[in-house]
Formats: sequence, structure tokens, C-alpha cells
Amino acid sequence: MNLRQLQYVREIARNGLSISKAAKLLNTSQPGVSQQVIALEQELGVIIFTRDKNRLTGITARGQGVLEHAEAALFNVDCVYSISKAVEHKARKELVIATSHTQARYLLPQAFSRFAAAHPDVHLIVRHDAQNRMLDLLLDGDVDLAITTATAERSRDEIIMLPCYESRRVVVVPAGHALLDLDAVTFQDLARYDLITYHESIPTRRLIMETFARNGALPTVRLSAIDSDVIKAYVAHGLGISILPEITVSPRTDPDLRIITTPILFPPSVTSVMVNRRKTISSHTIDFIKLFCTNISLPASLTGAR
Repeated sequence: MNLRQLQYVREIARNGLSISKAAKLLNTSQPGVSQQVIALEQELGVIIFTRDKNRLTGITARGQGVLEHAEAALFNVDCVYSISKAVEHKARKELVIATSHTQARYLLPQAFSRFAAAHPDVHLIVRHDAQNRMLDLLLDGDVDLAITTATAERSRDEIIMLPCYESRRVVVVPAGHALLDLDAVTFQDLARYDLITYHESIPTRRLIMETFARNGALPTVRLSAIDSDVIKAYVAHGLGISILPEITVSPRTDPDLRIITTPILFPPSVTSVMVNRRKTISSHTIDFIKLFCTNISLPASLTGAR
């Protein structure tokens, strides 16, 4: 048995029993992951995953026990590595933040400027990652904070979630679009035009499509992209309309775009800071949260951290 095998088992379980996704995240091959999992099962004499031909279909009761101990073992290994990291951090303080393109581009610059002025000795590192990966990065201790519009759907007890910023979602169209002539657009009006929206891997897309469906409308998705800047570029070129947080559209930077705000049809975009409650939180991390989340009171479990 080796730590790599335990990592394979953990990532497969975290990624919907998908060996291919686990292999991609761990930068290895799918056959290699399969072989190592089988080798671990043979060594332990325990079937961890149920199978249907070459596809994993579930986790056995004993396999669940293996997973729990694997998580504990890997966490303890991280703690050992953190000893050396702590020594390094004494010489070089760091604040590592996982976030999306939209947050990094539109919400974080001002907070970063204020933080850099107050903490010139702290090195800021921004990691762009998919929203469904940020929680794993936070739980594994790879980042200090996650800033995202996603929600902590699992491991909620381990996560402190602080809603910090709300931006209304608006309809974005090119200048001169026919929708601009309407006094108040409806979902049916919007559904007449091709929709340019986020990629399926981003939870915001599901929220937008579910909102359409609840209101009896079904738009045609013409194009999807990862970040809002790409979406805006295609809207400006007349390929369709979009639904975006209002903070992403500015007359100064987007002269070819217009927004429709009457009425507001979609739920707001809520940006939250997520913190791993089982990790020690540094004082400069607390300072950054205070700078970014200016309108909330921090819980006592954070304000007392060092």
C-alpha cells in the first residue's frame, strides 16, 4: 500500500466515481489509476468499488471504511508537510486564494490593493480554478481561502461560509438590440434569442437555465464559455444575448453592450468567502477577509484566530 493509491481512491470518490476525472486531476493515466486501485483492493482483500464491466457504479460498505481511513491518513500526511511549510512561511508570508475569473477580474483588485498597502510583506497568490474544484483545494489545505459564487454542497461542517458581496444579474445585449425597445422584458421575450452563457461545469449556468424553465421558457444555447469576458465579446458581435452579474458590464469598458434591468428576472449573484475551519487561520488572512467582507460581522471562531 502507498499514499498514491489512497489518493487515487479519494479522488475517484470525490469525482462521482469517474476514473478519468481522477486521473486528469492527479496528472496520470486512467489505466494506471485503475490498476493501482485493483492492486490496493487485492492487497487489502476488500472490494472498495462496485463495478459494471469497466465502469464504477458505487462504493461498498467496507470500501466506505477504507475511504474514511484514507482521508484521515492523507490529512495527517498534509499535517507533516505543513511543519516544513510553516518554517518557510516564517521567512515568506503568503496568502493563497482560489477564485474564478469573474471574482479575480471584477471584485478582488480593490481589496488586493488595500491589503498590499497594509501587508507589504505578504505575497499574494491567486489560483484560478473550476468552482467544483475550489472546495477540494480548500479542504486539502492547498489554499487559504476560496472566493466563489458556488455553495459548499458537501463537507459543510468543515467549511465556514461568509456571504460578502451581492450583484444583481442583468440581461446583456448588443447596442441597438430589439429588446431595448421593450418597456419590460419577459422570459418569453428572452427565449426568442440565442443565449450565450457559462460552460456546463459552472453552477451559474444551471441556475440560469432552471430559472428559465420555472417560468415556462426554453432558450437555445448558442455558445458557452468559462468566463464573462469571453461571453461579453460574443454578445458584442451579435451572436446572442446573455445573463451576467451587473458588475461585469461597464459603459467605459464595454461601449458596444447594453444592460436591461427592468425587471430583474434572475436571482442575484452572491459572492462568498469560504474558510476551512479545521485549519489554523493566520492573522493576515483574517485581515484580508475583513477588507473584502466589509458589510458583515465575522464569527468569533475567526476573529480569535492567529
